[in-house]
Amino acid sequence: LWLHQEDTYMRFRERLFANSQLNLAFQGAKKDKVSVFLADSFEVHTGYVDIKTSATDEEIIEFLNRSVPVAKAKEEAFENLRQEASQYGVHLWASDIDIERYKQLKSRLSSNKKLASAFQAAKNSSVGIFLDDEFSVGKGYVEVNVDATDEEIIKFLLGE
Repeated sequence: LWLHQEDTYMRFRERLFANSQLNLAFQGAKKDKVSVFLADSFEVHTGYVDIKTSATDEEIIEFLNRSVPVAKAKEEAFENLRQEASQYGVHLWASDIDIERYKQLKSRLSSNKKLASAFQAAKNSSVGIFLDDEFSVGKGYVEVNVDATDEEIIKFLLGE
């Protein structure tokens, strides 16, 4: 809840107390560890959903019942990807672009041993790796341009 949403929340809270079905839908999201954010539209994300507060209670209940399992599945799939990526020292954010960048790199890592070794070398040197559309170096981390060639990435990670 953002500070500017306090009034919106207070009005919405009254709706939760007045409608046991709406309250039950929120409890289901909580049970599934899916966060619910008050918003201007309905959206499903990785591990959370946005609900349109101007919608009817019935529309919100229907959306939550349909979208909470999707958000939960997205979170579980992301956690699997995150664990897989961490084997190469790659840190992932739960954003669509970060997930797509890793998927773009994933097959290259499994098919190019030199590339995988360069990522391992960075990881073994305690350098965090983030995926981006350009190369950069920060204190204790690097950003790897996933659009670059394998050779360019290898040279960057090995400092050549």
